[in-house]
Amino acid sequence: MNGTIKRRLIVSAALFILFIAAVMAVSFIDVAAIGPMGTKVGLSSVNAAFRNAVGYSKTWCDVSEVLGAYPFGAALGLVIVAVIDFVKTKKVGADMWTLAVFYAALALVYLFFELVIVNYRPVAVDGETEASFPSSHTMLALFSSVTTAHIIAGRQRKRWIKTTTAAVLAVLCVAEITARALSGVHWLTDIVAALLIGGARAVLQTAVADILKNRAAKKKRGDARSIIILHIKTVDDLCQKEYNISIKNLIIRST
Repeated sequence: MNGTIKRRLIVSAALFILFIAAVMAVSFIDVAAIGPMGTKVGLSSVNAAFRNAVGYSKTWCDVSEVLGAYPFGAALGLVIVAVIDFVKTKKVGADMWTLAVFYAALALVYLFFELVIVNYRPVAVDGETEASFPSSHTMLALFSSVTTAHIIAGRQRKRWIKTTTAAVLAVLCVAEITARALSGVHWLTDIVAALLIGGARAVLQTAVADILKNRAAKKKRGDARSIIILHIKTVDDLCQKEYNISIKNLIIRST
Protein backbone atom coordinates (compact mmCIF):
# COMPACT_ATOMS: atom_id res chain seq x y z
CA MET A 1 0.00 0.00 0.00
CA ASN A 2 1.57 3.30 -1.05
CA GLY A 3 1.67 6.52 0.94
CA THR A 4 -1.06 8.26 -1.06
CA ILE A 5 -3.59 5.53 -0.38
CA LYS A 6 -2.66 5.44 3.32
CA ARG A 7 -3.19 9.18 3.59
CA ARG A 8 -6.58 8.85 1.92
CA LEU A 9 -7.62 6.15 4.38
CA ILE A 10 -6.54 8.38 7.28
CA VAL A 11 -8.43 11.38 5.86
CA SER A 12 -11.52 9.25 5.34
CA ALA A 13 -11.41 7.96 8.91
CA ALA A 14 -10.90 11.49 10.27
CA LEU A 15 -13.86 12.85 8.30
CA PHE A 16 -16.09 10.00 9.47
CA ILE A 17 -15.12 10.60 13.11
CA LEU A 18 -15.90 14.29 12.68
CA PHE A 19 -19.27 13.35 11.16
CA ILE A 20 -20.11 11.19 14.19
CA ALA A 21 -19.07 14.07 16.43
CA ALA A 22 -21.36 16.39 14.45
CA VAL A 23 -24.29 14.00 14.87
CA MET A 24 -23.70 13.82 18.62
CA ALA A 25 -23.33 17.60 18.91
CA VAL A 26 -26.53 18.32 16.98
CA SER A 27 -28.39 15.69 19.01
CA PHE A 28 -27.38 16.82 22.49
CA ILE A 29 -25.80 20.30 22.54
CA ASP A 30 -27.81 23.53 22.71
CA VAL A 31 -31.06 21.85 21.62
CA ALA A 32 -33.98 24.29 21.34
CA ALA A 33 -37.36 24.51 19.63
CA ILE A 34 -36.41 27.04 16.93
CA GLY A 35 -37.76 25.13 13.94
CA PRO A 36 -41.18 25.39 12.30
CA MET A 37 -44.08 23.94 14.33
CA GLY A 38 -41.86 23.91 17.41
CA THR A 39 -39.39 21.33 16.08
CA LYS A 40 -36.17 21.10 18.08
CA VAL A 41 -32.74 21.74 16.61
CA GLY A 42 -29.29 21.11 18.07
CA LEU A 43 -26.58 23.78 18.14
CA SER A 44 -29.55 26.12 17.95
CA SER A 45 -27.63 29.37 18.45
CA VAL A 46 -25.38 28.76 15.44
CA ASN A 47 -28.21 27.39 13.30
CA ALA A 48 -30.59 30.22 14.19
CA ALA A 49 -27.97 32.83 13.28
CA PHE A 50 -27.39 31.10 9.94
CA ARG A 51 -31.13 30.89 9.20
CA ASN A 52 -31.66 34.55 10.06
CA ALA A 53 -28.74 35.58 7.82
CA VAL A 54 -29.78 33.45 4.84
CA GLY A 55 -33.56 33.36 5.10
CA TYR A 56 -35.47 31.42 2.46
CA SER A 57 -35.05 31.79 -1.31
CA LYS A 58 -37.24 29.89 -3.74
CA THR A 59 -34.94 30.97 -6.56
CA TRP A 60 -31.87 29.40 -4.98
CA CYS A 61 -33.94 26.36 -4.07
CA ASP A 62 -34.97 25.91 -7.71
CA VAL A 63 -31.36 26.43 -8.85
CA SER A 64 -30.16 23.77 -6.42
CA GLU A 65 -32.78 21.33 -7.71
CA VAL A 66 -31.65 21.87 -11.31
CA LEU A 67 -27.96 21.55 -10.41
CA GLY A 68 -28.84 18.49 -8.35
CA ALA A 69 -29.40 16.56 -11.56
CA TYR A 70 -25.72 16.52 -12.56
CA PRO A 71 -24.64 13.73 -10.16
CA PHE A 72 -27.26 11.48 -11.74
CA GLY A 73 -26.00 12.40 -15.20
CA ALA A 74 -22.44 11.58 -14.14
CA ALA A 75 -23.55 8.26 -12.68
CA LEU A 76 -25.46 7.39 -15.85
CA GLY A 77 -22.38 8.17 -17.94
CA LEU A 78 -20.25 5.85 -15.80
CA VAL A 79 -22.87 3.09 -16.07
CA ILE A 80 -22.63 3.34 -19.86
CA VAL A 81 -18.82 3.11 -19.64
CA ALA A 82 -19.11 0.05 -17.38
CA VAL A 83 -21.50 -1.67 -19.79
CA ILE A 84 -19.15 -1.00 -22.72
CA ASP A 85 -16.24 -2.41 -20.69
CA PHE A 86 -18.23 -5.52 -19.88
CA VAL A 87 -19.21 -6.08 -23.50
CA LYS A 88 -15.58 -5.75 -24.60
CA THR A 89 -13.78 -7.61 -21.78
CA LYS A 90 -16.52 -9.53 -19.95
CA LYS A 91 -15.29 -7.80 -16.80
CA VAL A 92 -16.14 -4.70 -14.80
CA GLY A 93 -13.24 -2.66 -13.42
CA ALA A 94 -12.68 -2.36 -9.68
CA ASP A 95 -13.25 1.40 -9.91
CA MET A 96 -16.74 0.83 -11.32
CA TRP A 97 -18.06 -1.91 -9.06
CA THR A 98 -16.64 -0.32 -5.92
CA LEU A 99 -18.36 2.91 -6.96
CA ALA A 100 -21.66 1.03 -7.30
CA VAL A 101 -21.20 -0.43 -3.80
CA PHE A 102 -20.43 3.00 -2.32
CA TYR A 103 -23.42 4.59 -4.06
CA ALA A 104 -25.58 1.89 -2.44
CA ALA A 105 -23.96 2.65 0.93
CA LEU A 106 -24.67 6.36 0.43
CA ALA A 107 -28.32 5.53 -0.28
CA LEU A 108 -28.45 3.60 2.99
CA VAL A 109 -27.08 6.64 4.84
CA TYR A 110 -29.86 8.72 3.30
CA LEU A 111 -32.55 6.21 4.23
CA PHE A 112 -31.18 5.87 7.78
CA PHE A 113 -31.48 9.60 8.44
CA GLU A 114 -34.92 9.69 6.87
CA LEU A 115 -35.99 7.20 9.54
CA VAL A 116 -33.79 8.40 12.41
CA ILE A 117 -34.48 12.13 12.16
CA VAL A 118 -31.86 14.43 13.68
CA ASN A 119 -33.14 17.78 12.38
CA TYR A 120 -36.22 19.02 10.56
CA ARG A 121 -35.97 21.68 7.84
CA PRO A 122 -35.90 25.38 8.82
CA VAL A 123 -38.99 25.85 6.62
CA ALA A 124 -42.17 23.79 6.40
CA VAL A 125 -42.81 22.22 3.00
CA ASP A 126 -46.50 22.26 2.05
CA GLY A 127 -47.34 22.79 5.69
CA GLU A 128 -45.35 19.72 6.80
CA THR A 129 -41.94 19.21 8.36
CA GLU A 130 -39.26 17.12 6.62
CA ALA A 131 -35.98 15.58 7.70
CA SER A 132 -33.03 17.75 6.66
CA PHE A 133 -29.94 16.21 8.26
CA PRO A 134 -27.59 15.72 6.48
CA SER A 135 -28.20 17.59 3.22
CA SER A 136 -28.57 14.83 0.62
CA HIS A 137 -27.95 17.26 -2.28
CA THR A 138 -24.64 18.35 -0.74
CA MET A 139 -23.60 14.82 0.16
CA LEU A 140 -24.35 13.46 -3.31
CA ALA A 141 -22.74 16.40 -5.14
CA LEU A 142 -19.44 16.05 -3.28
CA PHE A 143 -19.34 12.26 -3.51
CA SER A 144 -20.21 12.22 -7.22
CA SER A 145 -17.71 14.93 -8.18
CA VAL A 146 -14.74 13.40 -6.34
CA THR A 147 -15.35 9.80 -7.42
CA THR A 148 -16.16 10.65 -11.05
CA ALA A 149 -13.04 12.82 -11.38
CA HIS A 150 -10.97 10.00 -9.88
CA ILE A 151 -12.33 7.42 -12.33
CA ILE A 152 -11.77 9.69 -15.34
CA ALA A 153 -8.22 10.42 -14.16
CA GLY A 154 -7.50 6.71 -13.89
CA ARG A 155 -8.88 5.86 -17.32
CA GLN A 156 -7.80 8.83 -19.44
CA ARG A 157 -4.25 9.40 -20.70
CA LYS A 158 -4.83 12.89 -22.04
CA ARG A 159 -4.03 15.44 -19.36
CA TRP A 160 -6.38 18.11 -20.72
CA ILE A 161 -9.36 15.76 -20.46
CA LYS A 162 -8.50 14.94 -16.84
CA THR A 163 -8.02 18.60 -15.94
CA THR A 164 -11.15 19.81 -17.74
CA THR A 165 -13.33 17.09 -16.22
CA ALA A 166 -12.05 17.78 -12.71
CA ALA A 167 -12.55 21.54 -13.15
CA VAL A 168 -16.11 21.20 -14.46
CA LEU A 169 -17.06 18.80 -11.68
CA ALA A 170 -15.51 21.09 -9.06
CA VAL A 171 -17.47 24.10 -10.34
CA LEU A 172 -20.73 22.16 -10.41
CA CYS A 173 -20.09 20.80 -6.93
CA VAL A 174 -19.35 24.21 -5.41
CA ALA A 175 -22.32 25.74 -7.24
CA GLU A 176 -24.69 23.06 -5.96
CA ILE A 177 -23.50 23.28 -2.37
CA THR A 178 -23.64 27.10 -2.43
CA ALA A 179 -27.13 27.12 -3.95
CA ARG A 180 -28.35 24.61 -1.39
CA ALA A 181 -26.94 26.64 1.48
CA LEU A 182 -28.42 29.92 0.18
CA SER A 183 -31.82 28.33 -0.45
CA GLY A 184 -32.53 28.32 3.26
CA VAL A 185 -34.00 24.80 3.29
CA HIS A 186 -31.16 23.49 5.46
CA TRP A 187 -29.55 24.40 8.73
CA LEU A 188 -25.83 25.12 8.67
CA THR A 189 -25.12 21.85 10.48
CA ASP A 190 -26.99 19.93 7.74
CA ILE A 191 -24.55 21.27 5.14
CA VAL A 192 -21.42 20.72 7.25
CA ALA A 193 -22.41 17.17 8.19
CA ALA A 194 -23.14 16.35 4.54
CA LEU A 195 -19.69 17.59 3.54
CA LEU A 196 -18.10 15.38 6.20
CA ILE A 197 -19.92 12.15 5.37
CA GLY A 198 -19.88 12.76 1.61
CA GLY A 199 -16.17 13.51 1.73
CA ALA A 200 -15.43 10.49 3.92
CA ARG A 201 -17.26 8.15 1.54
CA ALA A 202 -15.70 9.67 -1.57
CA VAL A 203 -12.10 9.52 -0.32
CA LEU A 204 -12.60 5.97 0.96
CA GLN A 205 -14.01 4.82 -2.39
CA THR A 206 -11.01 6.17 -4.29
CA ALA A 207 -8.65 4.46 -1.84
CA VAL A 208 -10.40 1.09 -2.01
CA ALA A 209 -10.60 1.24 -5.82
CA ASP A 210 -6.87 1.96 -6.07
CA ILE A 211 -5.99 -0.82 -3.62
CA LEU A 212 -7.93 -3.36 -5.69
CA LYS A 213 -6.51 -1.96 -8.92
CA ASN A 214 -2.94 -2.28 -7.61
CA ARG A 215 -3.55 -5.83 -6.44
CA ALA A 216 -4.93 -6.80 -9.85
CA ALA A 217 -1.93 -5.22 -11.59
CA LYS A 218 0.47 -7.04 -9.26
CA LYS A 219 -1.27 -10.34 -9.92
CA LYS A 220 -1.14 -9.69 -13.66
CA ARG A 221 2.60 -9.02 -13.47
CA GLY A 222 3.04 -12.24 -11.48
CA ASP A 223 1.06 -14.22 -14.05
CA ALA A 224 3.13 -12.75 -16.89
CA ARG A 225 6.34 -13.66 -15.06
CA SER A 226 5.10 -17.22 -14.54
CA ILE A 227 4.27 -17.55 -18.25
CA ILE A 228 7.73 -16.30 -19.25
CA ILE A 229 9.42 -18.72 -16.85
CA LEU A 230 7.28 -21.59 -18.18
CA HIS A 231 8.23 -20.75 -21.78
CA ILE A 232 11.93 -20.58 -20.90
CA LYS A 233 11.72 -23.92 -19.10
CA THR A 234 9.94 -25.50 -22.07
CA VAL A 235 12.60 -24.25 -24.50
CA ASP A 236 15.35 -25.37 -22.11
CA ASP A 237 13.87 -28.87 -21.87
CA LEU A 238 13.60 -29.07 -25.66
CA CYS A 239 17.22 -27.94 -26.17
CA GLN A 240 18.49 -30.46 -23.65
CA LYS A 241 16.52 -33.26 -25.25
CA GLU A 242 17.40 -32.46 -28.88
CA TYR A 243 20.86 -30.90 -28.62
CA ASN A 244 22.01 -31.72 -25.09
CA ILE A 245 22.38 -27.99 -24.44
CA SER A 246 21.05 -26.23 -21.35
CA ILE A 247 20.00 -22.60 -21.82
CA LYS A 248 20.29 -22.12 -18.08
CA ASN A 249 23.94 -23.25 -18.10
CA LEU A 250 24.73 -21.06 -21.11
CA ILE A 251 23.28 -18.04 -19.30
CA ILE A 252 25.32 -18.82 -16.19
CA ARG A 253 28.54 -19.22 -18.21
CA SER A 254 27.99 -16.02 -20.12
CA THR A 255 27.64 -14.08 -16.90
